[in-house]
Amino acid sequence: MKISRKASQSWTCPICGHKVSKVYSFCTKCGKKCPDKGWVCDHCGKNIPYDDYQYCIHCGTERSIVKEAEPVEREERESKRKKDVEVVEPISGIFCPSGYTIVGKIGSGGFSDVYKAKDSSGRVVALKVPRIEVPEETMSKSRFKRFLKEAKVWSKLKHPGIVQVYEYGSKPLPWISIEFMEGGTLREQLAKGRLSVKESLEIAVNIAGAIQFAHHNGVVHQDIKPQNILFTSDGVPKLTDWGLVKVLLETSSAAEVFEGTFICAAPEQLDPERFGKVDWCTDIYSFGIVLYWMLTGKPPFLAKDIFGYIKKVTEKNVKPLHKIDSSIPPELNAVLEKTLAKRKEDRYEAMALVKRDLKKILRVLK
Repeated sequence: MKISRKASQSWTCPICGHKVSKVYSFCTKCGKKCPDKGWVCDHCGKNIPYDDYQYCIHCGTERSIVKEAEPVEREERESKRKKDVEVVEPISGIFCPSGYTIVGKIGSGGFSDVYKAKDSSGRVVALKVPRIEVPEETMSKSRFKRFLKEAKVWSKLKHPGIVQVYEYGSKPLPWISIEFMEGGTLREQLAKGRLSVKESLEIAVNIAGAIQFAHHNGVVHQDIKPQNILFTSDGVPKLTDWGLVKVLLETSSAAEVFEGTFICAAPEQLDPERFGKVDWCTDIYSFGIVLYWMLTGKPPFLAKDIFGYIKKVTEKNVKPLHKIDSSIPPELNAVLEKTLAKRKEDRYEAMALVKRDLKKILRVLK
């Protein structure tokens, strides 16, 4: 289906004269790269295909001609949020920031626990704090720094598809107060069985928008999985747990140490020597795993042990959707083949394109 676009939303290929949407950095007819699209990174010399990207998606260097404005009110908000809040130990050995009341435990992950709590205004929040039974000597400065970096990065990601950070502090233990999601996790829903095609696409489009927003701000999640997709009481899906993010704008975060969940891991997370470094394409692959899981009721790869799983992810092709359920639109299989390509170069160029194609399919279903 041909879609009309304004001149400002497209560019003309100098080779074949074809009009190409601005979302592409290459001609969709002849494959010629756009000669004047995007910008070139001063640090690594690589091309960034989107003018609205403020950071290099290859090395994380900030674009020299683009400087983010810092309004006075934003500085005041950041300053207020960063103030250390006195921490007390009220009951059962739980460290709780002053002004908060623990209601009950939600769960645990990594080296932290998450509690349902109320702040001083009575608002229900999810309070994330380090697990105190961990010996004090193991609570290294690096762990504290990592916890606070999570809070700092996460708090700047303001998007309707991302769980909101309200407040955070650092003494004597770091903590984060975030939006409380009453609707549970996608993993809990999938435990009951597969979702309909329409429901799967509606969730996928919302999460794709959140990932696209994060990528535009120089952040890669690195651990997209059903457990990290939560729902509001109204059923709105949001992406959470940005504790494993790779912040592209900080060169010190370039270490390729995989700490995510293997079942949704991309080939480059399991075998970086063969498939290259983690970047925004890693999120596109993990997103594809989650979409496949929603449509079929199970992830595309399963194995008895991690070694068998790595072999499947790096060497086996995903079973086509039509061989599992012939009623699933064939267009969806084409999208998944591109998101789940082994080589990053064969995947979608950006999450914006994934979202575009999924929305087209969803419109037909409606």
